[in-house]
Amino acid sequence: MNRLGSRQRKLAYLVGIIVLLIPIIGLGMPATREPGSGGQLARLRQQYELGETTLGEVDPSSATINLVLLGMRGVAASVLWLDADRQKDTKDWGKLRSTVNSIIMLQPHFMHVWRFQGWNLAYNISAEWDAVEDRFYWVKEGAKFTIEGSQRNRLYAELYWELGRFLGPKIGASDEAEFFRKFFVRDPDEEQFEGRPDPELNPEGKDNYFVSKDWFDEANRVEVDNGQRMFMRPIFRAYPARMLHEYARALQNEGLFNEKTRFAWESAFEEWTQKFGQEEFLAQRQSLLGVIKMESTYEDIRNLAEHNNMSIEEQYLLTDHYQKTLNYRGWRQRSLTEKDPLMVAAHRQIYEGKQLYREGKTNPRGERGELPSEAREKFETGLQDFEKVLDKYPELAVEDEIIEEVLLAIYYLRSIHQLNGRAMPTNFPLEDMANEHVNRMGDIDDLFRSENAAP
Repeated sequence: MNRLGSRQRKLAYLVGIIVLLIPIIGLGMPATREPGSGGQLARLRQQYELGETTLGEVDPSSATINLVLLGMRGVAASVLWLDADRQKDTKDWGKLRSTVNSIIMLQPHFMHVWRFQGWNLAYNISAEWDAVEDRFYWVKEGAKFTIEGSQRNRLYAELYWELGRFLGPKIGASDEAEFFRKFFVRDPDEEQFEGRPDPELNPEGKDNYFVSKDWFDEANRVEVDNGQRMFMRPIFRAYPARMLHEYARALQNEGLFNEKTRFAWESAFEEWTQKFGQEEFLAQRQSLLGVIKMESTYEDIRNLAEHNNMSIEEQYLLTDHYQKTLNYRGWRQRSLTEKDPLMVAAHRQIYEGKQLYREGKTNPRGERGELPSEAREKFETGLQDFEKVLDKYPELAVEDEIIEEVLLAIYYLRSIHQLNGRAMPTNFPLEDMANEHVNRMGDIDDLFRSENAAP
């Protein structure tokens, strides 16, 4: 009797399991490539973009490892992070790269893995190498690593932003910028790339700042739907336009003062005022909360104040706060004046004066000799042009970079007179600015020595 009861219970359990499996299979059936396929849970994941495939590309080996480790994935990842730190300290670069690959297999959708390790490769590890070609290689490795992260996590605007930073400021504003910018369009690995750029980073052979802008544009596109947790929104969205400013400055630093540079500043002005400046942002300052626009006319201020249910003065204060935070008016004025031919001429004269100074400081026998009058004339003409620029745009007189360039030009001019055994004239262009900022001459002296240090 007991044996019969036991058999009946087992049979009942089996029937119950089969009955329960039917809804489980219906709910959990995996989706195929056809839209709307799979069970109820799969369709819900597709609808709300919660499935792994909606985050980006899926690595089958990563999914397999996570399945095998079950609940031990976190422990394994922690051990690998410790290994990565130790390998970085011991400069075991080969093992470090392998360890990083293992980490991303365990944590493919943990954004900070990609951000931290991409930064580690591009900044920390690259700095450990002596040859500039090796440093450039590791900057590329950091960028390629982050590209992989963005492909597997396409909803993270932060990863696209990091790529913009690697290919923009890291390449264009680092100590090695003179070489990195050239390497970006003509890779130093001649054997592999044959004088062409690395196609993974620069398939079209563009300037690094243009490629950087493309990635910042992509970051802004993703940010619209998915947000970001790095900066206040106007700062985050300003970067594409800022890269055009940096491109124009890079041309000037390389001694290009021609129509190409003037057009670069004009493009920067248009992007800053007509694209970024026209975006609307929800802003808050103390008790004020409302929509603002960076490029706001009086009519814009009035209309937005009405929309935000605040006074025109309150709307102006709210807009002004964010404009100051981004130095919006400063960059607007800078790009507006830099495209002026008079400003281009002023920069050119001073740059050429520096070149003549370095070339003429020693005679062919390596002895100090009298500098040619051309160098002095270049600086005098450049300062006269700057004086005209500041008369035309007096607001530039408080811009730090303008003050520094003027003071340095005056320092060069004074040095030329001293080397030629003559006293500095009592009256010279922009003498008032030099007297006003006499406390900065110590920093200008350091800058002068840096520019004229022996290679």
